[in-house]
Amino acid sequence: MAYRSFSTETWQDPWFESLSVRAKLLFIYLWTNDVCNQAGCYQISPRRVEFETSLKIQDTITELQPKAEWFKAEQIVWVKSFFKRQCANEKFALAGIRSLYCIPKSIVDLWCIHNLSNLKKYGIDTVSVPYKTGFDTVCESVTDTDTDTGPDTVPRQRREVGFDDFWKAYPRKIGKQEAKKAWTRQNGNRPPLETIISKIEILKNSDQWSKQGGQFIPHPATWLNRGGWDDESDVEIKESIPGWSGKYDS
Repeated sequence: MAYRSFSTETWQDPWFESLSVRAKLLFIYLWTNDVCNQAGCYQISPRRVEFETSLKIQDTITELQPKAEWFKAEQIVWVKSFFKRQCANEKFALAGIRSLYCIPKSIVDLWCIHNLSNLKKYGIDTVSVPYKTGFDTVCESVTDTDTDTGPDTVPRQRREVGFDDFWKAYPRKIGKQEAKKAWTRQNGNRPPLETIISKIEILKNSDQWSKQGGQFIPHPATWLNRGGWDDESDVEIKESIPGWSGKYDS
């Protein structure tokens, strides 16, 4: 059973007050039904909505705009404020993006733009947010209420997005499969791909990585697992010192 917060202030919201009784019921249902995932963007059949509420979603959903959208062809509903209101930590944020694996990219893109500030807050890059690449039949959204959903719920090709660019930039080509696993595990913890590659380029010029032919460059999996993008290189330390010439006084 999932537990979700629903603010009592909703009843004083001018937008909510203006709704018809049927629209109010539909809004509460879309927020609280057991198909709703952590993203608030999920597939649900009109037949199910009607069975559980006696409402025809296509007849009532227009009242809920712009707070909720109904994508009729795909049978997807998106409650736009759900993720922002419910997301209180990184674990929930990760569960939210993983629950989008059954949603078409065009809708996922809209969801990402709308929730960009929340995703950035928890260090989640939108390029790795999963989506459904094909759309032949309706597959009801994940109903697992455990927010510690494993990464295997996301198609492998989506979890590995960006890895090839990382591998190309990283100077020590050792243990590619282990590095790929580490890359997947770090989604949600790692910064955007551009930041990681920029850090690698800086480290390539550092004493740590350039001495003895790169002998002390860590294996890529090790670097990813420890969050090497947060390492402060000697290059950055020297550049941060005003008037630094690169030489020590004798």
